[in-house]
Amino acid sequence: MTSSTDFLFAMNPHLADVRGMKSFLNNRLHIQFERMDNSNDTDGFEKMFQQYPDAMVEHRNMSWGCFSWDNFDEWITKRTMYFIHDNKIQKTI
Repeated sequence: MTSSTDFLFAMNPHLADVRGMKSFLNNRLHIQFERMDNSNDTDGFEKMFQQYPDAMVEHRNMSWGCFSWDNFDEWITKRTMYFIHDNKIQKTI
């Protein structure tokens, strides 16, 4: 039986290149991440970001517009290597 993660990866092949994405989704960390944003849990952002930075940014970018990321956006743009352009978080060199 195909999992929802497998289905999502089939529809978005670029996700295979996102470090930690499969684990991030399979372990439902994306739900935890969304809850962190709702409660502005910056300590949670920091802890999760140590292991899943690419998956967090990709999930945020893919769900922007369906979900407001005001707290995460404020937190991540304080980090010197990230900025928002065209509603997508991007990493500087």
